[in-house]
Amino acid sequence: MNRTTSLWQALPVQRDFPQLGQDGIHVDVAIIGGGITGVTAAHLLKARGSTVAILEARHIANGVTGCTTAHLTESVDARFYKLEQKFGALGARLVADSAREAIEQVSALVGASGLNCGFERLPGYLFAEHASQVEELEL
Repeated sequence: MNRTTSLWQALPVQRDFPQLGQDGIHVDVAIIGGGITGVTAAHLLKARGSTVAILEARHIANGVTGCTTAHLTESVDARFYKLEQKFGALGARLVADSAREAIEQVSALVGASGLNCGFERLPGYLFAEHASQVEELEL
């Protein structure tokens, strides 16, 4: 099997930071996890005036974020009809809305900062790999 290195892991950025000393530090908010969600939360909180520390067990942007393609989608791993069965229509709607809002937040951050990061809106497709999955798509 071929192994590739994601863009996140290939970029020459600092990923290692010193460990906290025994006395620790004092901040308004401590964020556990230095992936894209943790770093984004820290950025937003800092922009609102909070002091923030990101606590990461290993390396910044090297876990799930480090292995991602960085595509953003409103679709989640569970199908919406299954979410509705388990959490009701409102619960499924909240999942969809939160995914959409996350994409809008990223779009706003890219626009506000003038980042040239290749952010682009594209259509997404759900497809079956096997004939046995076609019925699932029709639900």
